[in-house]
Amino acid sequence: MDEIKTRQFTFRKEERLCSKVLTDKLFTDGKTVYSHPLRFVFINVGEGSERYPVQVVFSVPKRNFKRATDRNLIRRRMREAYRLEKSSYYEPFICNGKHIALMIIFTDKAIADFNVIQHSLSKGMKKVITKAT
Repeated sequence: MDEIKTRQFTFRKEERLCSKVLTDKLFTDGKTVYSHPLRFVFINVGEGSERYPVQVVFSVPKRNFKRATDRNLIRRRMREAYRLEKSSYYEPFICNGKHIALMIIFTDKAIADFNVIQHSLSKGMKKVITKAT
């Protein structure tokens, strides 16, 4: 039981999208969902891990935030909000046997509070789930 609890609240390497090919494919063939201040770009991928049906990457544009510390702060908040709720996001994909690659982009020009990011992430992920499954 403890293993299951700790596993669902981690964010492992297998869950991160590191493939340059898939990242490029996201921009050319990806579908977009928007939930202010986040934009979600995703594609269905045929192969993937049964334990981790979603591979995700987080992005904060340098155009909006010149200082790396600001970009890192926002990226850290997005990762944490995703990590806390990811088990509920995985269920529909596991049930349908789907695997997706997902990019979450922060689009606002001001640093957002964690609660704002968390609320936007949950709303956006619900939209992604309905479009992707």
